[in-house]
Amino acid sequence: MEAPGGGRERKTPTPDGYPGPDPADDETESAHRRAAAAGDTAAMSVLGAMLLRRGDLDGAERQL
Repeated sequence: MEAPGGGRERKTPTPDGYPGPDPADDETESAHRRAAAAGDTAAMSVLGAMLLRRGDLDGAERQL
């Protein structure tokens, strides 16, 4: 079972009281994906760790 918001927490709860995904996390992930695609090994490592925390083992493996 997955937590509301895909396991990512938001600082301010949604109106229904559940934490939703933080848009800043999506922006951070996008930036790391772009940098990783350009060959930045540090970004690949960070992105891999983000994906591992989310439970995306296949995606994380490609980055790590």
